[in-house]
Amino acid sequence: MPKVLVVGWDGATFDVIRPLVAEGKLPNLAKMMHGSWGTLRSTVPPVTPGAWTSFFTGKNPGKHGIFDFQDLDPATYEFKTVRTDRHREKRLWQILGEQGFRSLIFDVPFTYPPHPLHGWMLTGYGTPRRPETVFTYPENLADLLPPDLRHTVHVALPLQKFDRSQQFIDEWTEIMAGRQKLLHHLITTQAWDLFMVVFSITDNMAHVFWTFYDPAHPNYHKPEGEKFRAAFRNAYITADALLGDLMDAAGPDVTTLVLSDHGFGSVRPRQYMQQRLLQGGYHQLTPGKKS
Repeated sequence: MPKVLVVGWDGATFDVIRPLVAEGKLPNLAKMMHGSWGTLRSTVPPVTPGAWTSFFTGKNPGKHGIFDFQDLDPATYEFKTVRTDRHREKRLWQILGEQGFRSLIFDVPFTYPPHPLHGWMLTGYGTPRRPETVFTYPENLADLLPPDLRHTVHVALPLQKFDRSQQFIDEWTEIMAGRQKLLHHLITTQAWDLFMVVFSITDNMAHVFWTFYDPAHPNYHKPEGEKFRAAFRNAYITADALLGDLMDAAGPDVTTLVLSDHGFGSVRPRQYMQQRLLQGGYHQLTPGKKS
């Protein structure tokens, strides 16, 4: 089987990609677009947990059982973060492992807790941020790396998540620099048949700065608009640079796929059905446990 490199750009959209490609800012993605490319339909609902799980199981949410970021316990109305041990289907790397193929899986959302596989894994978005959390397989993955790379083995998400600040931007800059070193080392020194990584920077920066990128949104014209637009565009440029580094390091005889789980856009005024029903007297709230 030819080696396969899969690079996810979480939340990426052609609404941003096309203009940047036209400006020559995404040379590596532009090179790939000389091959096959197009718009993919996301899942229903089009959210990260269900979409990425559909990709690596080949099943829709109705079959793999992951619909949202959290599960609701019908008995207690308590929310619990979705875990991989809730999946009802085999993952791609499990199927490959059964055939003797080795996979290196990094930063793929909702792969926590890590499970045994023929290869290595570092879990992505959805991993608890607690000191005792085990987020790699093998558990001692960091110890298997050169000493100067061990500090890069962490969940690739900023502590200042969804914060409109220079600190948020700086954290992502540091994370991506560390990921470049870690991934380059792994892709060039480890044996692999499938190498998969997801960049969450494109999603996180969009959640924070999209309204400054959208000319139809009032935030576009705010004094800080130009600075935040540049930071948002740079997220795509950074992802493209790391994509190019991985493609070069992987070598010529490799099939490369780049994909996203959903697109992005501004949120316009909306109605919440529950509130309308309460206001109309069709629903009543009774004392009890909060959901």
